[in-house]
Amino acid sequence: MTMHRFSERIGGFRRYLGAAWVVLAGVVILYWPGRLGTDNQRKMFIVLGATLLVGAIGWVFLTLDRQVSDDPRYQRPVYTEEDDPDPEV
Repeated sequence: MTMHRFSERIGGFRRYLGAAWVVLAGVVILYWPGRLGTDNQRKMFIVLGATLLVGAIGWVFLTLDRQVSDDPRYQRPVYTEEDDPDPEV
């Protein structure tokens, strides 16, 4: 599978740019004001950066799920009682 085809399947990379910016902000907050990896860490900024990272990952999954849910290839026909071959009445 080529990268172009993968990009088409997920609907292009543009819809994920917002989440990518949030991930970048989370990493910057973790390592710059949070001082992750040093002996003098600031826990509030580490929690804030990690929260942004986890939230952005959730945002990506929500966006991907919404795109798949709206795609007519993955939708089933709506069930109605009129279509039921064995009514209980």
